[in-house]
Amino acid sequence: MKNREIAWMFDHIADILEIKKGNPFKIRAYRKASLNLLGLTQDLAELSHKELLEIPGVGEDLAAKIEEYLQAGIMASYEQLKGEIPAGVFTLLAVPGLGPKTAKSIYDQTGVASLEELEQVAAEHRLAGMRGIQQKTEENILKGIAAVKRGRERQPLGARRSWGWRWSSAQTSTSSTSSTPCITGSQWRSGAGWKRGTC
Repeated sequence: MKNREIAWMFDHIADILEIKKGNPFKIRAYRKASLNLLGLTQDLAELSHKELLEIPGVGEDLAAKIEEYLQAGIMASYEQLKGEIPAGVFTLLAVPGLGPKTAKSIYDQTGVASLEELEQVAAEHRLAGMRGIQQKTEENILKGIAAVKRGRERQPLGARRSWGWRWSSAQTSTSSTSSTPCITGSQWRSGAGWKRGTC
């Protein structure tokens, strides 16, 4: 089933729109649709257009995007959007609790583009005092990075995937992903459920 892939793309679109300070109603619509697709037990590929529209949060526009991806293996509007945001921002969103706006702010002010670089500047207390970042945020970032590392260590070698499946894939097509791994990040926390970032 492509349900999780499409749910992930809708949530990713919402993150991008949030970073771009897009329409709040559209952002919420993508979030709602993403959540409902994630919990859907039916295969999207087996649903008619009318049945897609019955999914809460899915209107004509999102139904068309679902059908486009199911038929062509690509969502053109998503591909265009993800090219408008630096890949480094998506990498930072691997950190639990680090929301899109804060990730973009950190990237803009420091230029860090990897978790290792983020950990270093946070450990050196170079984040606290930046626009929109408090000392508590810095402490939570360090805790979040530690959690990501623990999650990587627990994954079997053959199943290990970098955060690239979710965020660095901003540079590659998700159609090449053959399975849905356990995802760690601002929405899917190590397979423990859906939880939005709070920063």
